[in-house]
Amino acid sequence: ILKNKAHGHIIYYLKGAENVMLKFVKHEYVSYIAENAENLAVKGLRTLVLSQKIISQEDFDKWNQEYNEALTSMENRKEKITNVISKLENNMDFLCVTGVEDLLQDEVASTIDNLRNAGMKIWMLTGDKVETATCISISAGIKAKNHKIFTIKNDEFNGMTLGDSVFKLKQRFNEYKQKIEIDPYIFIIDGDTLDLALKHCEDEFFTTAMQAPSVVCCRCSPTQKRIIVKTIKKFIGDGRTAAVGDGGNDVAMIQEADVGIGIVGKEGLQASLAADYSIKEFKSLSTLLLWWGRVSYKNTATMSNFIVHRGMIISFNQFIFSLVFYYNPVPLYNGFLCFGYSTIFTSMPSISVLLDRDVSKDNVLRFPTLYKILLMGRELNFKNFLFWLFKSIYQSGVIMFCSFFFFSDNIFLKIVTVSFTALIYLEILNVYMEINKFHWFMVFALTITFTVYTLTMVFLRSYLDVSILDLKTLLLIGIVAIAAWAPFFIASKLKKCLFPETIEKLNQIQINDK
Repeated sequence: ILKNKAHGHIIYYLKGAENVMLKFVKHEYVSYIAENAENLAVKGLRTLVLSQKIISQEDFDKWNQEYNEALTSMENRKEKITNVISKLENNMDFLCVTGVEDLLQDEVASTIDNLRNAGMKIWMLTGDKVETATCISISAGIKAKNHKIFTIKNDEFNGMTLGDSVFKLKQRFNEYKQKIEIDPYIFIIDGDTLDLALKHCEDEFFTTAMQAPSVVCCRCSPTQKRIIVKTIKKFIGDGRTAAVGDGGNDVAMIQEADVGIGIVGKEGLQASLAADYSIKEFKSLSTLLLWWGRVSYKNTATMSNFIVHRGMIISFNQFIFSLVFYYNPVPLYNGFLCFGYSTIFTSMPSISVLLDRDVSKDNVLRFPTLYKILLMGRELNFKNFLFWLFKSIYQSGVIMFCSFFFFSDNIFLKIVTVSFTALIYLEILNVYMEINKFHWFMVFALTITFTVYTLTMVFLRSYLDVSILDLKTLLLIGIVAIAAWAPFFIASKLKKCLFPETIEKLNQIQINDK
């Protein structure tokens, strides 16, 4: 609302999409607005309609008083504000229809193509008209070259009762399912039809849309965007949702998604501030999801396996010790050694795994299917857990029984020293086996671990018997550690040679090229 000094009146301007504006402007403008907005939308332009209403100062003062009362109301404030505003939004004078070309950022199409090849389903939730959204979906690469278009618009249901509309909508869903079995079709639906689907045939809509290579929902309100993100979680099982937006109308869906990503753009910082991650350009999604997402998942999975293994093997050592010594309740390692094992002696080598990279960033972005392999769940599953359980049992058995065999006099402190030292060596060897490329921090971590453990043996002699650690004993301890580690290392190398995975093949090609 602006003050017009020339006329002494208040001028009320309002702009919005034409399907909203048609309810506010005078009737004689309706057909003109619809026709011209349609022509601009067909060209792929974002359409806006501007209108105005001139009211007297007296009318404005009266309205403003009601508006302020609604603002300060303690009950049903939102409804009261909407009702007061609606008193002005009628019989407005049409000004113009505008069409704005929506230029895409660099590498949008290639980024979406990478995400699709990585196994992600792309949904575009937009407030644009169907025609505009269709043009953008083509230019942005949401519609691939081999895709056809299947569109459901509200015009198909004009004049129908609610029951007939729902029945026909379900028929259209079945029609799409039949078409998608023959050719790939992207699924396009407008806002009014989407609202009908969400209210009366939600399951049918999502089961149909989930079969589409891409989905475009047009004329979406912020509430509809949030509902779609919330509801789709029920249909993807163990999958996750990521919402990407750059405006205030995207905040609701960004906060609803498992991962919210805001783009800093000309529309402000609302989306960026509400998101889990903030990026400056859309093309950064490739790096964020395909590279850092993959690195985070793989290294976290590897570290989780180490933590589980580290806890199990020391527990099995205690179990075997108690079993051999007639269920003696005496702890094999006292509290300080257990604390040092889990926090000091093995923490830095385990953390260094987080810096490991099995393939370069360029190759991950070049071959998005490397990310898709993660969807198989091989890094963290029950089979993987059983392998690490067996590994813990085997390695614990080798360490304990070899310690009993090589040091048959069974002096308790000697058994503790030998088995614990072999345990430290073994964990370092296990870390080495999982690492693809050495990093400076890994060398630093190994050096610190050896140094701290050596100092522990020197200054804490009440916990460890340093007198037995001569060259021969250290050699035997090394043999014990290698005996526990070598079978898994050899099996790992044989598997990579005989049954190489995609990563090994890619790395081998790189070596040959060099």
